[in-house]
Amino acid sequence: MNSRQQQGATLPVSLIMLVVVTLLVVYSLRAGNTNLRIAGNTQVQAEANASAQQALEQELAIVIQPATVIGSLGTSAMNISSGGVTYTAVVGPDKCIMQTLVMSDELDTGKAEDQPCVGELGKDTQFDKDGKPIPQPTECLKQLWEVKAQITGDSTNSGVSVTQVQGISVRVPSKDSCL
Repeated sequence: MNSRQQQGATLPVSLIMLVVVTLLVVYSLRAGNTNLRIAGNTQVQAEANASAQQALEQELAIVIQPATVIGSLGTSAMNISSGGVTYTAVVGPDKCIMQTLVMSDELDTGKAEDQPCVGELGKDTQFDKDGKPIPQPTECLKQLWEVKAQITGDSTNSGVSVTQVQGISVRVPSKDSCL
């Protein structure tokens, strides 16, 4: 091959290489931008989950107070700030899943919180063949409640949506049946 046939090959080869390198750079930038978006969305989701959990804990702090009837709380909305963003959480309505009688063998009559359940226990105590007392129903019920917190947006309009559900077991007087 003589040199006259090879004179113009350098320019087309270098242009092709320039296009290939440019495409690689553009792809790398787009991939980096996508990864940045994924990381940002993951952070927003984690903050929303934490805010929903905080809303649940605030609701449960109210429930464990004496004289609070869990089913009477209804639905409430609260603003939770997290990471510079404010999330609006809607908590409730609380839902009773089940209830059972508290039996006498579940109580410790020496504990103050068990005293309202004792009632007239011991009046007609029945014994099994081994001489052990047969558990009797008491004046209380054990209830299992489902409490739900839902976040459907934030102050930056990111479109985040989170629902968290937590169960709580409470002991209530038998007159406060939930079913």
